[in-house]
Amino acid sequence: MLKKWYFFILLLVFVFFPFRLHGEERHRKALDIVFPLEGQAFPYITHSMIFGSTLPGSRLSINNTDVKVHENGAFFAFLPVEVGNFTFHARSQSPQGEFEDTKTIKIAPEIKSIPPDIFDIQMAFMQPAYDIVAPLGEEILFRFMGTPGKQGFFRFEGEEKRFPLQEIEFQDYQGVYEGSYAFYEGFPDKKNILFELFDGDEKIASRKCPQTLWIRKDFPEEVFETTEDFVKGRSFPESGYKLLLQKGVRLKETGILGPYIRLKLSEREDIYVEKKDLVKVEKPGALPIVPVGNIQVRSSGDYLYFVAACPRNLAYLVEEKVSDKTLSLYLYSATGNVDRIINEKYKTITSVTFQQVEQDVFRIDIVFPFKPLWGWSTSFSGGNVIFKIRKPPVVKADDPLRGIKVCLDAGHNPGPGAVGPTRLEESEINWIIAERARRLLEKDGASVIMTRKKKSSEASLRDRVKKACESDSQLFLSIHNNSVSNGKDAYEASGTETYFYTPSSRIFAECIHGEILKATQLKDGGVRFGNFAVLRNPSLPCVLIEAVYIILPEQESLLRDENFQESVALQITTGIKMFLLKEANVL
Repeated sequence: MLKKWYFFILLLVFVFFPFRLHGEERHRKALDIVFPLEGQAFPYITHSMIFGSTLPGSRLSINNTDVKVHENGAFFAFLPVEVGNFTFHARSQSPQGEFEDTKTIKIAPEIKSIPPDIFDIQMAFMQPAYDIVAPLGEEILFRFMGTPGKQGFFRFEGEEKRFPLQEIEFQDYQGVYEGSYAFYEGFPDKKNILFELFDGDEKIASRKCPQTLWIRKDFPEEVFETTEDFVKGRSFPESGYKLLLQKGVRLKETGILGPYIRLKLSEREDIYVEKKDLVKVEKPGALPIVPVGNIQVRSSGDYLYFVAACPRNLAYLVEEKVSDKTLSLYLYSATGNVDRIINEKYKTITSVTFQQVEQDVFRIDIVFPFKPLWGWSTSFSGGNVIFKIRKPPVVKADDPLRGIKVCLDAGHNPGPGAVGPTRLEESEINWIIAERARRLLEKDGASVIMTRKKKSSEASLRDRVKKACESDSQLFLSIHNNSVSNGKDAYEASGTETYFYTPSSRIFAECIHGEILKATQLKDGGVRFGNFAVLRNPSLPCVLIEAVYIILPEQESLLRDENFQESVALQITTGIKMFLLKEANVL
């Protein structure tokens, strides 16, 4: 009898309890708002995306606006919002019941010029934007927005002296006051900055700048060294990248702006590098200008080599002039000491010339003998600087993929990337498409290197670039699916897009893009320049695709379709073949 009751209890556990969990799961997902997140803050926008899923066949309204529900239950809307705390009220009705959900977000106020009758100073456009540590004599920019038509000043907290600022035209705003000042006396401590607004002799507004300024009389001759390859050197904080630094480059500090160290690139130019990518060199000694010796040219395998004596790792910049078939290598903190250019029986080099373009900047110009340019790289080893130019691969007309090394990058992870209305994660579908493309490419004789070997594998941006370099891949393709920043209507932006960075990668991007469009049948979003980390690797042609917009119900549904996944993978393969037949040396 006891055994019978025990069996009955087990039956209840395995039947009723799972049914109860399943019921809770269904109720939880009956109306699922994926975006925006509860409490999410946005800059000033007039409309916001809201998307997610409900039960198929439901009627859905959000803030009393009817919203179309896709056949799989997904929905997307682009609705008006208001400044401050704003709440979306969603209501879904179906035969299974009625479900409601809310999401409250915060919208920042619009930046506007201050009316003439209101006396105030705003934080908008305020400079300095970072805490600054600077040497004597450096010009510092000061700026704020206030009531227009008045007199603007700044002063240091605890001091009476005021420095006037001039009212300027700034974008479409009025009441922006700005000026640059250099200080020739050191501040023993960091100074707090006060901005003030006067109407005649009367002070009508005052505000403390969140940032501080420290002018150091005896600015230390600190030297910092890069800790990784592909360290970003910017022309100004938050600006685009001027160049990438290799590991072990040493440069002198010339200032600090918030999270950035300013480093001396040449006598006329500085760059900004994030502190996290640098380490201070203890007892570094002098950093003299490096003499660059005779240039030796040789050919070996798939590369042309240009080797010159150079006893230290240097910052460098390479300019591609594809139409002129010219590469210009700029070496910073360098001076030319070249007597000869030694050419080891490689006679098809059009020319190698050099020039001291600045006191401490040496340039080598190479007119390469082939087109297209398939990639280049710079390294420092054994007391030399080694500049490599990659030759186009040799392929067979009837079997172009045979022996070609392709690096496929399934975008994202760590992190899911964009997430669709039914919670399809971009990192997952990117990997599925990449894996399908891998099988097709290998079937046609290519050797494929995956930056993520498994769906669950993680890879940093630097690791992805490093894998492409170390594997000596000949082509790099990064697979993504798109989203938009909030405030834009994804339906207006929707389309297939393809990105490149180096000029020599553009034709590869065009070949891939034309084929992907055949698979997606979407609006042509164009071939575009993209300053993305995985595309800045100059050693091979690199392209990034955004096949569809995963946040749109119809396009997320496509991504769940195995036939569509296979079609995109097939067109990737076709696009690679097309590029090889067009640009490689075809037998």
